[in-house]
Amino acid sequence: MIPFSDEKLAQYFSNELSKEEGTAIEEWTKLSDNNGNELTLLKSAWNSLKSDSLNIRHTPKPNWAEFENTYLVEKQKSYKHYFLAVATVLIAVLSFVFNDAPEQLLYETGLGESKLVSLPDGSNVRLNYNSKLKFEEFGDSRTVHLEGEGYFEIKRDESRPFIIETASSTTTVLGTKFNLKSRKTGTELIVTEGKVSFAPLFGDDTAKILIKDQKCDILLNGTISEIVAINSVQTVAWLKKRLIFKTEMLENVVSELENIYNKSIHLDSEVTSETLTAVLHYDKPLTELLKQISISLNLSFSEKNGEFYLRKSLKGND
Repeated sequence: MIPFSDEKLAQYFSNELSKEEGTAIEEWTKLSDNNGNELTLLKSAWNSLKSDSLNIRHTPKPNWAEFENTYLVEKQKSYKHYFLAVATVLIAVLSFVFNDAPEQLLYETGLGESKLVSLPDGSNVRLNYNSKLKFEEFGDSRTVHLEGEGYFEIKRDESRPFIIETASSTTTVLGTKFNLKSRKTGTELIVTEGKVSFAPLFGDDTAKILIKDQKCDILLNGTISEIVAINSVQTVAWLKKRLIFKTEMLENVVSELENIYNKSIHLDSEVTSETLTAVLHYDKPLTELLKQISISLNLSFSEKNGEFYLRKSLKGND
């Protein structure tokens, strides 16, 4: 909401405010893009209606204070009438804009949750935990925005490439299957079927083409990695609520479990660099997985006030 009266705005648009008063309005517009856009839209409507709607008298050197005792009442009535006309126009314009704007759909998951999303073109996306998928109804194009992780099964349509945008990347396909993960450090693409184009959202690097069982990463600064061969089945094990780790640092394993279960897991500093090779089924209680880890790495496992602790154990497991 604009924190100035209709009368004050009318004076501003008519160049009748003092320099200090005009500066106050201009400084307010700089506080946010929304403030500036709101005032610009109102001024545009004022200018478009001014010649037809009002005939307001001015002195050779406009000065609002000088008019105050002569025809203030008349001028206030004129301004009120004028702003009523402007408001009517703005309501009509905004109604047209919002009614004609394509509907944006949003699907999201919480911690430890996954969700299958069926898209308008017949494609499917399985969202992993703590993820969002946003898109408008498909027309001549098929574009979605991903935050988090999703497994995409895209229905082929050569006339409309399917585009996925993340904070750091643009992924383009015609019809294929792949896993896309966009987290804090960047975006990871793993292809399980077909061919995929993968490019930074900004920067000078050109797109790379990946095929089945290939992986590539793009950092938030636009740096794109080399393509590497991987076992894609292992990487998308999360679709069956499994985590497969191969000589993975324990602190990374714990971070993944904290995100899934929304619980705090504390590690002693001396065990953070321990590495784990295991398959963890996270459809089981967290306590079972932590016991499995503690046995594998000869750690001590305990729980207190809903938080979990893993420590080095010299005598065996607790």
